[in-house]
Amino acid sequence: MAALHPAARLISSGIVAVEATGRRLSGKIAVKDGILEMALLPGLDHARLLGRFLPEVPRATLGWDDFGHVREEATLARDLLRAALGARRPGVNLLLHGPTGTGKTELARLLAGDLGVSLFAAGKADEQGESATALERLSSLLLGQHLIGPGQALILFDEIEDLFDAGWLSAFGLRRAESRMSKQWFNDCLETNPVPTVWITNRTEGIDEAFLRRFTYVLELEPLGARHRARVLTRYVGADAAVSSADVDAIADRYLASPAQIATAVAAARLIAPDGRPDRSTIERVLTPVERLLTGNDPSRRAIFDPSTYRIDVVNSPEDLAGLSDSLATFRSGAGPGPSLCLHGPAGTGKSELVRYLAHRMGKRLVHRRPSDILDCWVGGTEKNIARAFREAESDDAVLLFDEVETFLRDRRLAFRSWEVTQVNEFLQQIEVFHGVVACTTNLADELDPACLRRFVFKIELRFLRADQALALFRATWPGVLPDDGVAAQALWRISYLTPGDFAAVARRVRALARIPLACELVELLRREVEAKRLGTSSLGFRTGPGG
Repeated sequence: MAALHPAARLISSGIVAVEATGRRLSGKIAVKDGILEMALLPGLDHARLLGRFLPEVPRATLGWDDFGHVREEATLARDLLRAALGARRPGVNLLLHGPTGTGKTELARLLAGDLGVSLFAAGKADEQGESATALERLSSLLLGQHLIGPGQALILFDEIEDLFDAGWLSAFGLRRAESRMSKQWFNDCLETNPVPTVWITNRTEGIDEAFLRRFTYVLELEPLGARHRARVLTRYVGADAAVSSADVDAIADRYLASPAQIATAVAAARLIAPDGRPDRSTIERVLTPVERLLTGNDPSRRAIFDPSTYRIDVVNSPEDLAGLSDSLATFRSGAGPGPSLCLHGPAGTGKSELVRYLAHRMGKRLVHRRPSDILDCWVGGTEKNIARAFREAESDDAVLLFDEVETFLRDRRLAFRSWEVTQVNEFLQQIEVFHGVVACTTNLADELDPACLRRFVFKIELRFLRADQALALFRATWPGVLPDDGVAAQALWRISYLTPGDFAAVARRVRALARIPLACELVELLRREVEAKRLGTSSLGFRTGPGG
């Protein structure tokens, strides 16, 4: 029985596993899949055994510039692994976590390449192409710890979350997730492994905190910000591409692509182009369906701010908006918290567009988050998304915009659930230490938490258009259509509750019709837009007759 002791070589190497539960002897002892077939091969050597269960991972295709957003953390991880390899120190484990497509595996490859050692992946598909199970990969990891000498290589274990069985009840918060293996056994594994190991997971939810605390170093990889996407895209398109720097910025702003997606899109565009020079249109056509599949959003419909058409003089506010924009244009991040703005007022009054204009005046990108980007069905998820938005804006030196903040910053005194309180607390903590400019918009300022309102340096109310502003915006939107004096102009003056959003809605309808209606028709459409907005019903359309 000594051969089947947990510390014995057969068990500790992963070659043989003993089922801890169950009383029947049948099936209690299992030999690692494929090990018997390998044992019968003539001329079996160390290299063939290693290649069967721990194939070497190819070198990285990305460079350090592609990980500029985590350069400091990645450098620390590299230095840690180098020291562990040099000292042959056991128990060194690096955890890389973050959403799919953020480059975790590629970073592991880059670290190994920079250290000049091989990277072996625990487990691989069998002859039928079936992926190895989590426990099969775990046994390969144990085997690799014996086959690979200390100080010679790194081992990669991907999808660590597969080792943990959350159980269907845990999805409803009824009980904590349970591990597939003994907690003590796994902790011992993390403390004694002779070969430094890089563990990868897309999510840490469901993994016991006792396990997470055992990792030597943890590095989170988040989706790239626009500035880093632009840097990656510039490197891939090269100097000979038919893509200008303005095109690069536009693609980076519109598409939330990972480095791998960018590389694939540029390669495809280069293949399609007759002269081998990728252009913006083709790159966007390749990126669009992938992003639509992954996020459910159509990036081609994301609004791009056009400063040439923006009119700050038709934004109605008691504040001096022109003076505010001039002041913010000279703002530079310092040691303390930066300016914060709360823009409130009826829908359509131009709150979000004003923030885009301010970001343009400051010469900064905009990190824009809507409620669908922030709210999460899992407890703690909303708080993480709030913190992630602040980190991205900080990293990109960008203006941060949260739309419709009443969805997650409601008055804590009216909260029914604990997470309604913690997400407000998270926002308050983040805004206290954020060095950049953060702006929030809301149609329901009276529902916001009072502590949040106090944190905003500027509380800017946007109101319905004044009559003179409505007239100016009409003439700017449809030049030459409205006479200086006449029935249509007088009718426009009499419409209350107009907003820039109403003009934008009618303008979209006009573009769809591909003709410019008469001034009186446009005024009537604006009136009916306001009526539909106030009554909650709509029967918009051009009049076709006396009863139309």
